[in-house]
Amino acid sequence: MKASSFFQELLRKGGIRLRLMLIIAGLVAGTALVLSAVVFPLQEASIRQKAFDVCEVSALSISSAAGEALLTDQSLLLEDIIRTIKNENVEGLKEISVIFKGRYFVHSQNDRRGKSVESDVIGRAQSVQSGVKRESLETEDGDAYEFMTPIRFQERVIGYTRIVYDEEAISGPIRRARLIAFLVALITLAVSFAAVYFISGSVARPILQVADASRRVGEGDLNVRLDIRSHDELGILADQFNHMVDELKEKLHMSKFVSGSTVKMIKASRGESEMKLGGSRQDSAFFFSDVRGFTAWSEKTTPENVVTVLNEYLDLQTQIIKRYGGDIDKYVGDEIMAVFTGDDKEDRCLQAAVAVIDELKRYNDERVARKETALNVGIGCHCGEVVVGNMGSHDRMDFTAIGDVVNLSARLCSAAEALQIVTTKHMLGLTKSHFRLRELEPIKVKGKEKPIEIVGIVGLEEKAPK
Repeated sequence: MKASSFFQELLRKGGIRLRLMLIIAGLVAGTALVLSAVVFPLQEASIRQKAFDVCEVSALSISSAAGEALLTDQSLLLEDIIRTIKNENVEGLKEISVIFKGRYFVHSQNDRRGKSVESDVIGRAQSVQSGVKRESLETEDGDAYEFMTPIRFQERVIGYTRIVYDEEAISGPIRRARLIAFLVALITLAVSFAAVYFISGSVARPILQVADASRRVGEGDLNVRLDIRSHDELGILADQFNHMVDELKEKLHMSKFVSGSTVKMIKASRGESEMKLGGSRQDSAFFFSDVRGFTAWSEKTTPENVVTVLNEYLDLQTQIIKRYGGDIDKYVGDEIMAVFTGDDKEDRCLQAAVAVIDELKRYNDERVARKETALNVGIGCHCGEVVVGNMGSHDRMDFTAIGDVVNLSARLCSAAEALQIVTTKHMLGLTKSHFRLRELEPIKVKGKEKPIEIVGIVGLEEKAPK
């Protein structure tokens, strides 16, 4: 009897039961094949990447806190961080160390602390300029991964964070998982499917949460929190992610205390050992505003109310100034000094002033309707060449602009009445926009022989006159 005829007869006699058994056997074999060929390689890649992320995040976390600690010889802070990471019992984490001046400043192995760093390690460390560099190593205990990241202080590399992770911590669990999952697949197809589904889901779900949280952070949402309460690498990753978001939030809050021009100056000075005093000439347009009657009003109300109301008025003006491309140079009590640079700076400066007055009128109407005190501001604008740079001392400096143009802008602000914009005819002549004007008498300014010709800006014309 031919083999094909034999199987046909067997199927005919066995009926549905045998057919189902063969189908199940085929599915089990197919499942085992899929597990061996597809699922486990994906799981191995996922676990490997997860372990790499943990090491990289840990290295970056240590480096972010190590700059000042190295320069001030505060090893206790770094030892506490390393101890915290070690107490998480991350499997495979063999070594954690901080390299400074050719020695191990701190090391997870106490007997190596303070000893000279091996020359090959120094060579690999010096090749790392940014980020985290990962390399495969052959050690006496087997293969491992080395993670190196530079430690910077004021944009200078002063040391390195080094983490060594045992490769067996990745491949060992994968080998055991292959055997267990294969045996489970042989027992029943349903159990194998359930096991694979559970394992894949338990691993992928937190990673998807991290991916979604990362996307939201990339979109500017810094209120993201990961609630992954596992005690494995994913839990550590979630904790480090939350810590990273907190650090970003702190940096964002700190950036609000300096002007945009200061931030640009700091970025432009990367690589320099220290910030230097001095400045350069630059054409800018200046916006000065001052609350009228502020002192008299503040004496009649509580300090808490003064701060609350003043901040509302300052914020209203600030948002409009930024909308028109201006940069807040400083707040001085109830006064704002803003700078406009680049193309059409004169137009944008005066347009911002008009928008501020229009919005203040609307806002004051709302406050009056609520029977609250309404405050008014006067605005002065001027443009020209100034000196922009770091002013002050080597210990405490401010990035700002000085010059006759700045002084005249402040003087025009003082001359402006409530809800009035005063600018020079010189600045008005440099604009392309069409404003509704009010003629004003020239003003005498200390240090100037001739009176300054000024004009009041009433509003912005919707269409240019024919």
